[in-house]
Amino acid sequence: MKRHSPSQGILMKLDFAIENYRKLAMLLVLILAAYLVLGSSFKLIVVVGIFVIVASFSTFYYNYVHSPVNFELVKFVTIISSVAYGFFVGISVGVITTIFSRIWSGRIDQRTLISIFGIAIISIAASMLKGYDIKLVGIALVALYHLITVPISLSIGDNPWFAMTYAATNLLINSFIFINLAPVVMGLASIG
Repeated sequence: MKRHSPSQGILMKLDFAIENYRKLAMLLVLILAAYLVLGSSFKLIVVVGIFVIVASFSTFYYNYVHSPVNFELVKFVTIISSVAYGFFVGISVGVITTIFSRIWSGRIDQRTLISIFGIAIISIAASMLKGYDIKLVGIALVALYHLITVPISLSIGDNPWFAMTYAATNLLINSFIFINLAPVVMGLASIG
């Protein structure tokens, strides 16, 4: 592969930018037009879109690592969406991210329905808890999710050690995320 000098690299990038400036300008005009037409709905669409993408891909590592220690953002964005935008948006975000994350991590199985059931319950609860401390709401609802889903998972034959380790580590990781990120993300998600 031919290596370019730093000045050649800059010139190549400049050429690329000049060749594509019309596309970039059109994209910016479309974004501005959408913002002007949709107003606060535009922010909702953008925030929800980002939530769905980030949370769905947060489980992609499952393709390479199968461990009960579990990092994911599905519950986080579901709860934030339900508190910020209400039940319908929250459950939509939760169900979509649950399905997408399971597809992208290659884990579509009977647990998918169990997860969707748990997500639906915490979406309803979160939408009724607007105005309360989002950190406490988030931690409590992640705990509720596991109180609902773990017994169901065990009843269909899941490994008790794996299920309990998953629930405990997921609650700890989500607690850390809610304590450190939820107030900021809620501020960004708020329509205004």
